[in-house]
Amino acid sequence: MIKDIRIGDRVRWESAAGHLRGEVYDIRLGRSAAETLVPWIFIKYFNKLGKEDTTFFCGDEEYLNMLKFQVNFRG
Repeated sequence: MIKDIRIGDRVRWESAAGHLRGEVYDIRLGRSAAETLVPWIFIKYFNKLGKEDTTFFCGDEEYLNMLKFQVNFRG
């Protein structure tokens, strides 16, 4: 199952660095470690030093639920 996430969405998630917020700038299909085809979600955000950074997540709903990933604003 895949969550409804779109380019331009403002999102938040939890990580070892705390609660982070960013904006989805790209979504691409690719293989996961389990060799299944999944969307990869690319996000721009500002790190703790105030510099723009990027990250990406596997778009599998189970993985995103572990991160408490949610869409805050639909852009």
